[in-house]
Amino acid sequence: MPFPTNAFRWLLIAGALGIGVEVGMSGRARFVPDAVGDETAQEIQVGDLVPATVAETIAHRERPALQEVLAATDKVNAFQLAGRFLADAPVEDVRALAEAWEHKVDDERAPQNAWKLLLGRMLAFNPVAAFELGARLRANIYPKSDPTKSITWIEQFLLKTWATSDARAALAYASERDPEEWLPDVLGIAARHDMNAALRVLEAHPDLPSIAVKVLEQLAKTDPGDALKRAIAIDDDTVRESARRVVLTEWAKTDADAAMAAIQGLGLSRQQSLDHTKNIAAALIPTAPEVAEKLLATLPEGYSRFWLFERLAKEKAKIDPDAALQWAQALPPGNERQQALAYTINSLAAGDPRKLVALLDQFGWDIANNLMSGRKTYQLNGGGSSGSGSVLDASDALLDIARTNPEEAIKLALKLPSSSSGGRSGALGELIREWSTRDIAGYLDWLTEAAPGTAIIDKLQPDIYSLPLEQAEQVAQRLESLEPVLRDAVAAELGRRFAESDPDRAYALADSLADEGTRNRELGELVRSLVGIDLEKSLELFDQLPTAAAPDAASRMLSELMTQSPETAFAWFNQQDPKRLGTASFAHMAKLQFRVDPRATSQWVAELPPSEGRDYAAGSLSRALSVDGSGNPVDYDAARQWAESVDDPTLREGYLKEIIERAQKLDVDAARGLLDSSSLSPETKQELSREF
Repeated sequence: MPFPTNAFRWLLIAGALGIGVEVGMSGRARFVPDAVGDETAQEIQVGDLVPATVAETIAHRERPALQEVLAATDKVNAFQLAGRFLADAPVEDVRALAEAWEHKVDDERAPQNAWKLLLGRMLAFNPVAAFELGARLRANIYPKSDPTKSITWIEQFLLKTWATSDARAALAYASERDPEEWLPDVLGIAARHDMNAALRVLEAHPDLPSIAVKVLEQLAKTDPGDALKRAIAIDDDTVRESARRVVLTEWAKTDADAAMAAIQGLGLSRQQSLDHTKNIAAALIPTAPEVAEKLLATLPEGYSRFWLFERLAKEKAKIDPDAALQWAQALPPGNERQQALAYTINSLAAGDPRKLVALLDQFGWDIANNLMSGRKTYQLNGGGSSGSGSVLDASDALLDIARTNPEEAIKLALKLPSSSSGGRSGALGELIREWSTRDIAGYLDWLTEAAPGTAIIDKLQPDIYSLPLEQAEQVAQRLESLEPVLRDAVAAELGRRFAESDPDRAYALADSLADEGTRNRELGELVRSLVGIDLEKSLELFDQLPTAAAPDAASRMLSELMTQSPETAFAWFNQQDPKRLGTASFAHMAKLQFRVDPRATSQWVAELPPSEGRDYAAGSLSRALSVDGSGNPVDYDAARQWAESVDDPTLREGYLKEIIERAQKLDVDAARGLLDSSSLSPETKQELSREF
């Protein structure tokens, strides 16, 4: 009968570290009390890279020779060989391996664990020799580090392992080095095995309050009253608060009433008392949910209480869903009741979308508001939830139903509350995207035959961008069979979808929209999007744009033309009707041209006839002259004069204030001069002068 694989792996590690192990009558290995502490043993277990099949095979092999271990170059193999060699090696063999081994250590687990096996075995024989070996290893791995000023995983491992078998010796060794650097890693483990020794070290170092927390946490398990007194006596405010919190939390695990009485006797502020109550309640939720619930009832409503209540509801639902359901139904109306019902329903549904829907039908679809939090944990391929504490997202459940009955899924989605995260529209979007990409013909049949009259018909449009071009074509062929409100929404998306492949068709689709504002917006956006793809076509379509739609595309057109030729851009601009360009295009033209030829830009703006466009161009020129692209002033006086040339009084004041504020950041005296010489009102000047 093969030796149990997991037991062998632990025996391999335990033997290599010199950990005492007993084998009970069941044949299972168990650790003897006062063996290696959880942190140390767990650290090795996590890094154990021995495959189960290999472990079972090597269990029956003889111990390898020293030369075989030394010759190993593969990391995993070296770990395996070291474990087998060290498991029952006499002290002389351990020393021989320690003196000769040069196995490389880097950031990976296998070589670190191989060395930990060796260090742990050496520690069992001779702690001083083990630390000397650790020092040599450290010098090879971290040649630039100062052992008197820092501690590495090597010293941490040795101290933690030593503290489990001889806490006093380990604490004395750490205290002789740098207590502030070395004691924190060993004191908490030492306290588990020799509390008196740990307390003596604590009392000997009142100058190091930060080391107290782990010791007092352990003391609170056996004498919480004494632990609390020691915590209160700590001088450092931050450490005192931390120690008091862990002690009270640990105390509450065994006697919540006593812990709460202790809180009341501390004379704390209301907020501090509430904080401790929250910590205690959080600690009790997994072990004593009924007591935790009573504590939560004493907390004021708010995020912290709701978050803890959520954990409580999850725990109750996990333990006994039927009892949790009765409890949840008895709660007063409100968010907490909804959350409790949500977790309970999830537990009762057990990852079954159909059962979840039935429960929502029974208890109300408003609960789905708590089942759409963005935690998409339902595994659609395999079914079931992705963890014991996970939430079956309602929209994901509907997606699962949609794979076999999409019409039913959409009808169910209409029951979802619109206020939920993602909400009804979000769930509908997912359902429609799934159905239309999988079966566009079937979806269109339903959309034209069954969907008309639906209250949110305009929300049921297919996701055109997710469709291949040929499927988008199928939608286009049936466009006129859709209800008008849906038809225009789909036409707009089809126009965007066809923009690159067939711009003329895209223009016709956008131009067919009933609403004038939407039509102009889509037409302008279409031409804008084409500028960088097909400039010639975009220029052609720009000429077809209604006057109201043209300004949106003009600025983008200017930028693209300017990159090709400033002369071409300038010529095109001057050929256009100013109404089609819009005021923003005048400002944009001045900005772009100024970068190429400031003098020509000034002459152009000066020759423009009075208009709103001319005002925007002058303002843009004023900005360009006040500060350059690197944040440096160009010509403050010229900037002020161009701002003063703006006819519109509101715009003129805005431009003047802007250049003065810019100047103030670079040259206060220049800013004062601009302010004094400007045409701003006395009230505005006084207001700006206060900022100097």
